[in-house]
Amino acid sequence: MRLIENIYGNTKMYVDEEDIRANWIEDRLGTQPEKVSLLKNICLKESVCNFYDLGANYGEFSTSLCANVDKVFAFEPNPSVFNCLQKTSVEFYNNIHPFQKAVDISTSEKDFYFNSRYSGGGRLERWQWQDQRYKQFNESKYYHSTKVSCIRFADFFREHNKNQSCLIKIDIEGLELKIIEDLMLELETLDKWFIYFEANDKRKINFSKLPGKVLIEHPTDILIGKITRLEKGEIK
Repeated sequence: MRLIENIYGNTKMYVDEEDIRANWIEDRLGTQPEKVSLLKNICLKESVCNFYDLGANYGEFSTSLCANVDKVFAFEPNPSVFNCLQKTSVEFYNNIHPFQKAVDISTSEKDFYFNSRYSGGGRLERWQWQDQRYKQFNESKYYHSTKVSCIRFADFFREHNKNQSCLIKIDIEGLELKIIEDLMLELETLDKWFIYFEANDKRKINFSKLPGKVLIEHPTDILIGKITRLEKGEIK
């Protein structure tokens, strides 16, 4: 485990030094500056109370946004990555609450599959890392599984959000739309909310059934929300 400082200029986090994605974070001082900047801007302009980081990894989003919200709830099932996230939270950020759980649409225990040299692709089904630059780490000895507790995120959200404004980031390797659909009833009672989610295959999305409005559409991500003041095009 190694501490990296000055990520996005002012945050710090522990990472697994054997992890290739951790090396990317250190080399670039953050791998997703545009996305972090966008979400931080939303929190500031719209006075967001709670940030939910579904698929937090080491906490690039959680540590960057925690100064602009009241509470951060960060979910990361990968055991070695979670250990780093927890240490970061305990030592540096008292409003980040980390959970070693997988978010789902039901409460259960499932197998979580991950690659020990690349923390970015873990999921609740078997998979293979497709990056040809690191094909030497695609051997079976680098793939592992562990039992993880899954929570129904809609239940967790109902218990913890308490009708406050919120921003939810979802990057959980294919379950994004199921989580959003299961959450829709909880969102109806809120005056202000935002969801930024990974959407690698937009052909699978029925945009007419998404809650709220589509505010920003990026090549692999979509921002939707219900807002009282801003309209589409005003969030940058």
